[in-house]
Amino acid sequence: MFVAGFGFVFFPIDLHDRNQARALQPHGEWVTAQEVQVRIDYVSGKGGGYSEVDGVRVRLDGTRDQVDLENVNAESDSIYEDIRNGWQDPTSVTGYEPPLTVRVQRSDDGAIVSAMAKDDYDYWTGDNNDPEIGLTLGIGGLTALGVLLILNGVRLSWQIRRGRVRRAQHEAGHRERVATTGKRSRS
Repeated sequence: MFVAGFGFVFFPIDLHDRNQARALQPHGEWVTAQEVQVRIDYVSGKGGGYSEVDGVRVRLDGTRDQVDLENVNAESDSIYEDIRNGWQDPTSVTGYEPPLTVRVQRSDDGAIVSAMAKDDYDYWTGDNNDPEIGLTLGIGGLTALGVLLILNGVRLSWQIRRGRVRRAQHEAGHRERVATTGKRSRS
């Protein structure tokens, strides 16, 4: 059941990320960002915790505002070094160091609609099968659960035909009467 839930939770997330990257293929252009900041967040767990890059924003040439990148941290590892949380300049540990190559999609008036770092773009547009793995885990988990339920039903019907379940139910009912009334029935 856990495997099915895990697969079905990550399937739409991974599919969305891949579709965003693929939307940049026909309509995007490559630009270079010299100003980059990364947001580091700490993730706690039972066995300790780790930090990860949870956001990246860049200032592109010719733009006044910073642009948040989509689907960051696609292939980077968790950071176990001592690092502060929040927005900061990127390092070799966090990745995304300038000059950073970015794929951007612009609207008709030149505004940036979507932007993604090259490494993340390459990860999601390459031979990535993360969504399919999630879907396979979900369907496989549900299939295994269905098979186990069918086998349990067959086992119970076999025990009912042999009379084992009725006898066990009768003994359980008899024990309950003795426990609640303190008297044994004569049956």
